Amino acid sequence: MLIGLLDSENATVRQWAAEALTGLEIRRAVPDLQRAYEAFRQRGEAPDGSEGEALRWALTDLGARALVIPPRAAALRASLGNLDLAWPTAHLAEVIGDLAAHGQAVLYFQVWQIKPNNGAFWRQGPGIDWDIDRRLPWDRIVIECRDWALLAAETAEKAPDLVATICWIDASDL
Repeated sequence: MLIGLLDSENATVRQWAAEALTGLEIRRAVPDLQRAYEAFRQRGEAPDGSEGEALRWALTDLGARALVIPPRAAALRASLGNLDLAWPTAHLAEVIGDLAAHGQAVLYFQVWQIKPNNGAFWRQGPGIDWDIDRRLPWDRIVIECRDWALLAAETAEKAPDLVATICWIDASDL
């Protein structure tokens, strides 16, 4: 039944179904998730939307999509149990540059404050939004996303208790 919800007319239902399938580690859902992701891409919806992110993460978590984390970005990654892919804001610009150098387009990032024993709390980010012209060649998309993300990173507060989670995609995600 949960797998069937990936065909819903409602984007939120499709998103929640993908999140539930990955949370429950239902690996037999991979072909259906792949079809749902292809349908999402064919509709031409923005890759930074909730449904797209949920489908990408479900495919990644279930082993059907490779996540590219370049070596330098991997070395700078923060070790936090509650935020899997997070980097200290002091290294944000370097990580964005490394992702772009490896053909990854940064869609956005979010800043979180880490409080010992209390977890992570979302902080107001830089407030700089950018839209991707998906008609451009991939290398141009990567450059534009890098430039906007670096502009946003310049305005992000740098402190030892602040980390950023980054959303990025590969050419195969468009």
